[in-house]
Amino acid sequence: MSKQLVRTAVTVRAPATTANLGPAFDVLGMAMDLWMTVRVESASRFEMHVSGEGAADVATDEGNLIVACCYRALELAGFTKTNMPRLKFTVTSDVPFGCGCGSSSAAAIAGVLAGLSLSGHTMPVTGSETLLQLIAELEGHPDNAAPAIYGGVQLGIHTAGRFSSHRVSTPSYIWCVLFVPKNKMKQNTHATRKLVPSEVSMKDAVHNMGRTALITLAFATDKPELLRECTDDRFHQPGRSSIFPHLNATIEAAMRAGAAYAFLSGAGPTVCALVWGRRGDTVTMQRSERRCDDVAAGMLEAATRCGVPGAIRITRPTDDGAHVVTNGKI
Repeated sequence: MSKQLVRTAVTVRAPATTANLGPAFDVLGMAMDLWMTVRVESASRFEMHVSGEGAADVATDEGNLIVACCYRALELAGFTKTNMPRLKFTVTSDVPFGCGCGSSSAAAIAGVLAGLSLSGHTMPVTGSETLLQLIAELEGHPDNAAPAIYGGVQLGIHTAGRFSSHRVSTPSYIWCVLFVPKNKMKQNTHATRKLVPSEVSMKDAVHNMGRTALITLAFATDKPELLRECTDDRFHQPGRSSIFPHLNATIEAAMRAGAAYAFLSGAGPTVCALVWGRRGDTVTMQRSERRCDDVAAGMLEAATRCGVPGAIRITRPTDDGAHVVTNGKI
């Protein structure tokens, strides 16, 4: 008897993520409330339709990452090339594409989750964390993969031959102000890693270890004032600043305008500033309470002076990771 799908259609959502958080290189990542929505359904022939962020840039054939990851999940469920179902993919994305906001992790987990749901196959998310291993293999590290799967702020480590993740408390009333350059990264993430030194001095290692611990403490205790000491990463931002002329200027502008913290989002070129305290919509706020707007204006002005056009996205962390949508709900 040939293998059959247990569902004929599924809709999944996966969040944007910001990784590294400055000195926590390849260790910390955070899910953000910007989403990639993917509907996969049985069809008479392969189809793929993409709208929103990245629509003009991504492949719409079977080489697309979402498609490849969906097929990979179906293979793990027992499907083969001879009985692989024909599928239609409809993708709508609000995740900034190719600029350090985790679009590849969102695509990977969305594809895998769709394949698992269609087939009825499952993977452990505790203990061996098999699902995390699969997604992290594509990325090479867990800092985007873990928050894309589980949501929130995640601390990922590699030990005993596998990745593991641990949730860090997400502070209340924290917002993310993203400066997203108009021109996307010319090199992919793997290429820009060549700008990161393979070895660092003991002094710089201790510097970053202390600040990684301080970031975790600031989040866990909701003390944003601790983050001001953490902006001077010594691992990856110095090298990457050579191709991102706006990086240091936008970080400094964000901090002057009232951000608690700012850093290169993932491999860039997006810069993320964290702002504490915004509650409700800006139309209800006093002028003195609109720090997100002030930070956004400062970052835009600084980037413009550097000759880097771009746009601002204001969002917030989300505790929700990738999930199947049922009747419009999780």
